[in-house]
Amino acid sequence: MTTATALDLDSMTTGEAKLVLDKVIKQIAEQTGEILIASDDVKIIAYAIENNLQLRDYLMGLTSDGLSVESVANILRVMVVLLNSAELPAYPVETVLASYKYRLGDSEAVLMLANGLARNYSLAQLLQRVFNAGWPVESFEKMSNELHAKVLAELTRTQELAVNEANR
Repeated sequence: MTTATALDLDSMTTGEAKLVLDKVIKQIAEQTGEILIASDDVKIIAYAIENNLQLRDYLMGLTSDGLSVESVANILRVMVVLLNSAELPAYPVETVLASYKYRLGDSEAVLMLANGLARNYSLAQLLQRVFNAGWPVESFEKMSNELHAKVLAELTRTQELAVNEANR
């Protein structure tokens, strides 16, 4: 989706955005040195994850695709750095990263929700309740894995629709 012309995020489909997201996830996961991610790809990720709940929730279940919790946490940390460097909204990715930090037993996971909570972000509010209730990590992981198949099915069903259509 990167071209010499202006990037038209409003006409981007869910399928196109997911392809870019998967490409960047793979680039970060396979890094052996400096990571070079196209600036348009960073813009697409920021827009897609902020405007499509299914694409955001896709990140919640990446361990179902064979990645370890540690690997996903690292991928999300890099994405947050890329988004912050480009001065794009990082709170959706920060919120998902907090869920992985929780799975790793990181006591600072709740603090990572601050940016999302300040924006009244629904996922941040839900995760804060889960963290404060002391939900077992295994239960949280199981729920994420069960939801991942449904998220993938929905992404497939809506792949031709615009990313921002009804904020699914």
